[in-house]
Amino acid sequence: MRSGRLENIQGQEYDESQPKSMTGPLVSIVIAVRDSERFIESSVRSALAQTYSPLEIVVVDDGSRDRTGEILERMRDPRMRVLRTAGIGSARAKNLGMRETAGRIDQPPSANLPAWAQLQQDLRARGMLAPPVEVVDDDGAVLPALQQVLEVVADHGMLLATGHLSRDEIFAVVDAAVGCGVRDIVITHPDFPSQDLSIEDQLALARKGALLERCFVTFHTGKAPWERMVAGIRATGVENNVLSSDLGQRRNPPVEDGLPLMADRMLAAGFSEDEVRTVTVTNTRRVAGLEVLV
Repeated sequence: MRSGRLENIQGQEYDESQPKSMTGPLVSIVIAVRDSERFIESSVRSALAQTYSPLEIVVVDDGSRDRTGEILERMRDPRMRVLRTAGIGSARAKNLGMRETAGRIDQPPSANLPAWAQLQQDLRARGMLAPPVEVVDDDGAVLPALQQVLEVVADHGMLLATGHLSRDEIFAVVDAAVGCGVRDIVITHPDFPSQDLSIEDQLALARKGALLERCFVTFHTGKAPWERMVAGIRATGVENNVLSSDLGQRRNPPVEDGLPLMADRMLAAGFSEDEVRTVTVTNTRRVAGLEVLV
């Protein structure tokens, strides 16, 4: 392994220092926030760092009372627009942002769009673009719809993953899930800029019984440094972590290479083979509901 490069089990090398660019029709990213001074800058910079072009970022500041507005004012970029609303709620703010981008995305059948953008376009064309599902109200209280989902998850012994929820939403959902008797909870990529959970946050969630999912793509694409993954696993303990690749994109390494490359990083950082096995095999089987091998 050389600096800035990764090598897979077939000996292929991946240069992590060279971004893989994609071009095509205009694609819009909508970010709705309120009182988000803690993570808004990292979230917007992550969106602006996308290698796809052309790109526009629409940020809806839904009545923030902290320094969110000030931070957005400072982050001037020709690809970014800021809309301001007066506390209309997360879902309505996101819908407003989506309406502002409607018709701004080229839609030729052969467009070279990322997979997520192609799906979004197809759903919009079919009239199936559902609004985001809110999990908490403006005061942070869990909504009845989420409570119903959590009851179903608990009754059927399903696993709950937090996806792309914000930091405060994650804590509200995890607390509600534990209260409903949900046994298996995974915190999706806590190192990703839109989550950006501190070590203290990660420790608190681990104490509630949640597993912390470290995703290869987050670090391989530069959304967060590899050192952050190492520090997070070391601080929270291998027993509270699980590795996943999040691969499947043409411009990234093959899916089967993700976990071996992450294992190499851990071994190089001083973790033992048994510790690597815990986060790649033992906890993976736990997530899948399978018997843990000894």
